[in-house]
Amino acid sequence: DSTAPGGAAVYDFVRYAAPWPEVVPEATRATFSFESRVRSCSDVTSTKLAATRAKDAVCDALVDANGWRPPPPARGHASADVPLFLSLYRDEATLYRDMSGESLHRRGYRDAAIHRAALNESAAAGLLALAGWTEACAKARSGASSSSEGSSNAASPYVLPVLVDPMCGSGTLLVEAALIAGMVAPGLIRADASKRRNERDTVGTEFVDDGSGSFVPSQQTSYAFERWPDHDRALLDEALLQAEAIGADARKALRVAPTLIGNDAHGGALSLARRAAVAAGVDGMISFTQGDCGDLTHPALEAAREAELEYFEKLEAEAGENFRENNKYGDGFVDLEKLGPVTSRPGGGGVLVVSNPPWGKRLDVGGERDAEGQRRSAKRWGSDGADFGADFGGEDDDDSFVDDVDDEIREEDADETQSAWHSLGAFFRRECAGATAHLLSGDAGATRPLKMRAKRKRVLGIGGVDCRLLEYRILPPKREKNLDELVREAREEEAI
Repeated sequence: DSTAPGGAAVYDFVRYAAPWPEVVPEATRATFSFESRVRSCSDVTSTKLAATRAKDAVCDALVDANGWRPPPPARGHASADVPLFLSLYRDEATLYRDMSGESLHRRGYRDAAIHRAALNESAAAGLLALAGWTEACAKARSGASSSSEGSSNAASPYVLPVLVDPMCGSGTLLVEAALIAGMVAPGLIRADASKRRNERDTVGTEFVDDGSGSFVPSQQTSYAFERWPDHDRALLDEALLQAEAIGADARKALRVAPTLIGNDAHGGALSLARRAAVAAGVDGMISFTQGDCGDLTHPALEAAREAELEYFEKLEAEAGENFRENNKYGDGFVDLEKLGPVTSRPGGGGVLVVSNPPWGKRLDVGGERDAEGQRRSAKRWGSDGADFGADFGGEDDDDSFVDDVDDEIREEDADETQSAWHSLGAFFRRECAGATAHLLSGDAGATRPLKMRAKRKRVLGIGGVDCRLLEYRILPPKREKNLDELVREAREEEAI
């Protein structure tokens, strides 16, 4: 009712919006909580007011029905048995039940103790998709090679690139990469974690007598809707079994297990990464090492590097000119675009680096960029999709980002960040010939020690922070010329 005072209109709407004794049953001692959003309303401008009046309406309805007032949820809104969301937009109200409770990005393999700069799980999965990992996994499962024009090539299946995160922190990118390769539905881990807790801690039916004649949930559940009276447990179990079967079939189709390598200088971060991998059931798929990434090496990286050098030799021979010297854009040169990212190479293989190196700001959950932040973004990063830092490509070493980085970053933190990027550059030069690297950064100046131009810059907003996913194509070092080649060049110069 747009003519009623704001708070009263909210109260009246919620009070009669649902049969609250059925939605929040006393028999199970259910809890509820409200979150609200208010936009462009006549008399209501406060989200707190809207949530408070909505809560009052539900409590009054329950007291009037059976004289019972539910207690507040023990651990905030997400832990409520019936999380509710009220949207007020242009004097229209919509009321929702939140089926998940905890955010869906919480897969269930990370505990409360996470690395201070960790990506959340869904953001990590998104970065991997942008880097081409998801598509590469689909090719590997189908056995398709891009050289066979869409037909399956059983003799020479598509080979997944070696995926490495040289600064893996708590390992979220690597765990998500393993789950994508195994086609594990994100919600399965959360459901399985809940099942394991219940098998360890409780036995019995879904609800048990608490001793006073009331019934309370006997099991910890993965999602809020599992605690609702109208929840169909059999239907959920069927959906979970279907998801498990799809994943099992996909893993059988993956002829060669992926090679996933994680490294970090900090033992505490690696401990979190290993725990996450174990909880996700992918610890056998990931190789973790501790040390400076500038010193990182691995047999799989060495093998991939040798294969890439052979690949470049072939391209160089086909080009009829020194491919590695004439790799600039422009007429008369071999365009780097001919290489393509490793995920698009015929037959696959190679090395794919995906990482979130330190750059001085934690990626918090929530928040939005303001218009001024977007204008500063264009200035410091250049236009979206700029090629090789060409016109309108921005400067990778622009300092104009400094005002967006935490003011409280200590000088030693900045030195550590610079040192980390120097080490990353050393790792690229030594181990990543022919590789494609995708690096997340929210500070344009942090990339300066790499001394490389990004092939592509993707605009991302993660946790309210203006970021770029920077794509680099890493050329192999110049091949040393043998004696015959040196003699031939000398004779050619004399002839000129």
